[in-house]
Amino acid sequence: MDQDTEPTETPRLSPRGYLRKSIITGTAIVFPVLITAAVVLFIVNFLSQLLNPVVAPIQMGPRDISPVLSKLIAIVVLFIIIFFVGTFTESRIGGDRLKAGLDAAMAQIPGVRSIYNPLDQISTMLLDGDTRNFKDVVLVEFPK
Repeated sequence: MDQDTEPTETPRLSPRGYLRKSIITGTAIVFPVLITAAVVLFIVNFLSQLLNPVVAPIQMGPRDISPVLSKLIAIVVLFIIIFFVGTFTESRIGGDRLKAGLDAAMAQIPGVRSIYNPLDQISTMLLDGDTRNFKDVVLVEFPK
């Protein structure tokens, strides 16, 4: 180890500076967690309402089912649907027909087209087997 190198001491912050730094650091940690939780809750509530016609007959059984279990059933049903759509699309029969049909249908809807096309491009890029997109690491300087 080099003897000339001394550890740099961080300057002591004033109470106000310490408070400011702590609040900024806490916000940087908590804000993404809260946003993620809000998005997950929104998606779960949306999916449970969307799949309510599927789950409603289960709730009419001999005893009441808790809302949490109802939402869990809705999510499991959604994953089963996603699995079968993926299996069909990966097969020779479904292949590109389903994707091409869905792309054509979404392109016809004016408001949806502007949302669907970028999301489709992102998912295609992420799911593509070509790893060239993620091969190089680059450093981008933040503007001053």
